[in-house]
Order: sequence, then structure tokens, then C-alpha cells
Amino acid sequence: MPKTLSAALLAEMLAASNKPYIKLEINSVQYFPKLLILRHSEEPYRDFATIVLDNHDRAFDSLNLKGQYFEIAYGHETGNNVADSTGSDDPTASYGDADVNEFSYTPGLWVKSQQIVTSGDISVCQLYCEGIWMFLRELKILLSLTDAEGGEKVAPYWRAAYDGTTATVYDIMEDIIETAFGFTLDALSEDDGIIDSFKPILDINNAPYENAASVLYDRLLLMTKSYLRWRAHKRAYIVYPQDGDSVDWTVYSYKAPYFYGYQETKNLTIPNTIAVYGNSEGASENEWPNIIVKTAVDTTAKAEYGGVEVTKPHIDGSLTTDTAVQNRADALMARQLAEEIPGNGVMPHHHGIEMYDRVSVIGSRGL
Repeated sequence: MPKTLSAALLAEMLAASNKPYIKLEINSVQYFPKLLILRHSEEPYRDFATIVLDNHDRAFDSLNLKGQYFEIAYGHETGNNVADSTGSDDPTASYGDADVNEFSYTPGLWVKSQQIVTSGDISVCQLYCEGIWMFLRELKILLSLTDAEGGEKVAPYWRAAYDGTTATVYDIMEDIIETAFGFTLDALSEDDGIIDSFKPILDINNAPYENAASVLYDRLLLMTKSYLRWRAHKRAYIVYPQDGDSVDWTVYSYKAPYFYGYQETKNLTIPNTIAVYGNSEGASENEWPNIIVKTAVDTTAKAEYGGVEVTKPHIDGSLTTDTAVQNRADALMARQLAEEIPGNGVMPHHHGIEMYDRVSVIGSRGL
């Protein structure tokens, strides 16, 4: 569900005429008055921004912003005097500049490169910034994980072994996000029936060294039907999107709020079958005495392909029950179907919509 905006900010955002405001504060300096171009992209597993600032006074020539962490907040002038966030407040609420502007924060960014560009009598400073998924790709897990049941959890190997008896997928994610890196993983409010019940056998840094993003996504989230949503203040939140979820925002071609364009491509699902192989005796080197095989099939895609079954195998010897194997197959297929729809829409910015919120596009053009 979307963030909670104040009534004044929501009304101003939807008004036919309004005055936008962007809090672009880096190292305690507000650069909105110098802003020329802002291209900010927030994607499921990466986010980044290119920011172009006016440098006619050459103030950026000697200013080093590389490595600075900041959070962009989008809003409007409402005329209300609203206090700003302290950095530990609810990242889903709206705040203000204690003057006339209200806004809502987005997940943070780090400045990765800084360029001074001059042409003729024009000088600008261009910043390239990356968000928390890219940051986690850079970080190796070189700290002891408290929930791990075994392994050499000390230097130089930092191997953490989860033996499948105590820690759930959520527990391990919490271990990485909070214990290893000091960020926050909010308590579960949406449960897919896997993330906080399945206890995987998992070795971290068995082949040194793994980065945090690959462990979180490639190894942990793929076991589930859930997604990880990053918010401001370095806080993460588990999301479990479902077909029956209510619509969070609707845009129209024939009335406000309008959308300007929308494109959706429907591709043939390949592979159309996920086959998961488990071992009812548990993982034991290369011994698989009692193999469990479960499948998840997109029957519509298979029929569209003339009945051809294109199978993607997935092997996990730590899956030791029929239910666990079937859950993994269903989770992998659900994720594939959810991530394959390439939709591209152009619409006004909604300060409350977050990643994985549901937007409905209703158009009558061409009718």
C-alpha cells in the first residue's frame, strides 16, 4: 500500500495547478535552487540517479561530494509549516521543511561520481548516484552472523552455516541486513507462508567471498514469493504482492489524474515449466537416495506454444519434503510470471507510491 501523505500534500499533488518542491539536500546543503536536470530511476534490484546542477558561480569546482549519502524527497508547496524527519521516523509518512513545503522521502543514494562540465559560458556539475542494491553488491559479508548455527564465523573466511534447524529465510535476511550492515528490516506484516517458516540449509562464503545483494536476492528471496522493498532511512520491508491486492492508484486517459502514455508487451512465457528436485533423505554429497520432483506449469503459455514443455530444472538437496519442494516450484514460477510483464507508462509523479504498489491504467483512446 502507498505511503501516508498529509491531506494537504495529497490535494496539492492532484491539483490542476501546483508548485513542485524537491528536497535535494547533500551534506546538509539544499541544492534544489541549483537543479537543472534530475533523472531518478527506482527499480526492483537497483536504483540510480543523474543530477545536473548549475555551476555558474563555480562553487562545485572545489567541492567534493563523492561518497555522500542522501535521500531525495518529492513534494509541493502547501503553505503548511510541517516539521522534517529526524532520520529515525516512519519513512512512509510525509514531512516538511518547517516553512511552506511538504514532501515524502525516497530510498537513499550515494554519490559515486562527480563531473564538472563546461561549454561556452555554461558550467554545470553532474552527479551520478546509486542506491542501496548497488551498494550491497559492493559489500562482502565479512562479519559474524549471530543466527548461524555453525561455520568459521571469524576472519579470514567468515563462513556462516545455517543448518536448517533454527533460522528461517526471514531470520537470515535479518541477520545480514541488521547484524552485518546495521540497516533495519521491519517486522513482517505480509507472509507468503514460506519466508518465516522455511528453514533453509545455507552456507555463506563457502567460496569466499559473497556480496550481500547476491545472497539476499539470488539465494534467499528466490526461495520465497516475497520481495524486498527499500525505503528511506536505510529501512527494508518485506512485500508479498498478490493478484487480489487492491489498486493503490488509478490514472485515466479521459479524466484526472491523467496518464500521458502507456505501453505493455505480452511475451510468451519461456520456460513454461519449473521442475524442482529435492531429497527426502537430506543433502549428502552426491547421494540422492529418494528424489522428490515437483513442478509448476504455466498451462496457458504451454498451450500457446503448441503444447511444447520448456523446463527449467532447479536442484536443492536441502528440500526434504513434498511441501517444501512444491513451494519452491510455485515460488519460482510466481516470480517469473510477476517479473516478465514489461509495462511502461508516463504519468504524473505520485509521492506516495512505492515499489510493488499496484497502479491501474484505464484508457479509452482509440475507442
